[in-house]
Amino acid sequence: MPDLRWFPRGASAPTKIVNAVLSGPSAWLVGAVATTFPEGTALTADAVQVVGRDAMVDLNTEALNADRLTLQRMKAQLTASLPAGMQVEITIDQNAQNIQDLGAGDLAVNPRVDARALILRDGAFGFLAASGQTVTPVDGISDAVVALNPTAVTLGSGQRVAVVLTPDGVYRVRAGNEPTLVDSRPGLIAPSLDSEGYSWSVPASRPSELLVFGSTTEAIPVLTPWPEATSIQTMKVSRDGTRLLVVYTIGAEARMAVAGIKRQDGVPVELGAPLQLTGDIGAPLDAAWIDELSVASLSTIADGTRQITAQEIGGVRSELESPPDAVALAGQQLASATCAPSPRVAACMCSAGWVRQKRLDEVSLLATQQGITG
Repeated sequence: MPDLRWFPRGASAPTKIVNAVLSGPSAWLVGAVATTFPEGTALTADAVQVVGRDAMVDLNTEALNADRLTLQRMKAQLTASLPAGMQVEITIDQNAQNIQDLGAGDLAVNPRVDARALILRDGAFGFLAASGQTVTPVDGISDAVVALNPTAVTLGSGQRVAVVLTPDGVYRVRAGNEPTLVDSRPGLIAPSLDSEGYSWSVPASRPSELLVFGSTTEAIPVLTPWPEATSIQTMKVSRDGTRLLVVYTIGAEARMAVAGIKRQDGVPVELGAPLQLTGDIGAPLDAAWIDELSVASLSTIADGTRQITAQEIGGVRSELESPPDAVALAGQQLASATCAPSPRVAACMCSAGWVRQKRLDEVSLLATQQGITG
């Protein structure tokens, strides 16, 4: 996953970037992600030599603790971090290393989501066709979702499992199985699903009582880093399963933040210190992951209008044109998202602003997608 940093231009930039990679992830991500480099690995001369578009990275002997696959991952991590088009050659104590590039299947990438909006419309749950005339059901999922009378749905990576908020609580729906009630506590907000298959659930008025559920109904508590929070409005796990996007309030002040997910043997056990993303976001309505590095929020601001804000984690924030009656967001890749006004789908957000689409009647729910494959 990306960890956005900023460096001044100049001849020393590649050295600064490589040293940042070797020093590990940002503080808020420690425990949620890890570097591929063996502990103690460092540049031998604190300098990366750049010849043309080739970056010569000479590492100390600690790098000899890496096996062949780890060396490939080290090369991939450096290639992704250095300027686009720059080739990386790793040596260890001036000794050349024959390190092949990782294959496409060996690289973990952010799951891709379906470009179509996933909606509940006039009693049908599925993907809205580009024509806006038909809804294509999700095999093994749609009928069960509709029968539950949902108020929120998250479809998991691979599209074989979903978590559904209903008047009775949160249900887990797996294709081919009967829905299972996993959390019956009152006042729950829209649940989320992570890349390991865990369902996330929390009551709006008790933001520290965050629970996750695996393949059973056993509740697993997750330690949260906001003891002062008085309510929580939104909770969305990133598609890569490493971070949690939250909107919560402390008294009358709303905050949007991301926190690293710490796991033991794949099980979520704790959230890291939250990284605050914005200042005053007004009265929050929804938030969503756009891609692996960007999120969007929907709020009602002081003058009563709706405002969409796009925020790059560790980067810039921009305000976007917003439909006046928007109530929900669902993210897509390439800085785009779908926005749902009630009770109609009105627009798609893209990097250039909002592209109006034909309004649709009878849309009662806009669902979140976590990925096509998984």
